[in-house]
Amino acid sequence: MGQRWWRIGGSVVAVTLAASIAAGLVSCGRSSAVQIGTGDTLVFPRVEARNLLDEDVVLPDALAGAPALVHVAFYQRQQLQINTWLARNEAIEGAIEGLRIVETPTMKRGWALIAGQIDNWMRSGIPTDDGRARTISMFVDTEKFRRALDLPSDEVNYVLLLDEQGRLLHVEEGVYDETKLARIIAAAGRG
Repeated sequence: MGQRWWRIGGSVVAVTLAASIAAGLVSCGRSSAVQIGTGDTLVFPRVEARNLLDEDVVLPDALAGAPALVHVAFYQRQQLQINTWLARNEAIEGAIEGLRIVETPTMKRGWALIAGQIDNWMRSGIPTDDGRARTISMFVDTEKFRRALDLPSDEVNYVLLLDEQGRLLHVEEGVYDETKLARIIAAAGRG
């Protein structure tokens, strides 16, 4: 009887913990505060994160010195849309000299409690070191992050073009298409 109660009690604790994580009520070690820039120019917020090679990465500092294309997804279901862009990385990099492309799964801060497990799940689907280095897990206050970049919803994925100093030049959302890429190239001053 005692073991059965423990299992039920453990399930209640697990469900309560999972709900707290999802709501962002539990603070965890691998979360990062979003530091918002000032002025009218939107700047990618400073975020301390890790890539899937388990290396510390500070954004946008790690991208400084070259333009960057940052894929932002808030939910795993958005990965299929991002994949339509990632399949064209080589062509996109060829169109904008020096371009760096990264993918930032952007999760609520509370999920940092199980960051290692989440990263392992993602790592299992990305077989190359290059892909793992480009994938940077961010555990942040997602609403504050979206406000910093004027992103209206977490229900879509975004493709952000940043300049050499992390300033936002252009935003697209959803799946890849030639028109969106042409707008990105034009915003980069290459089209």
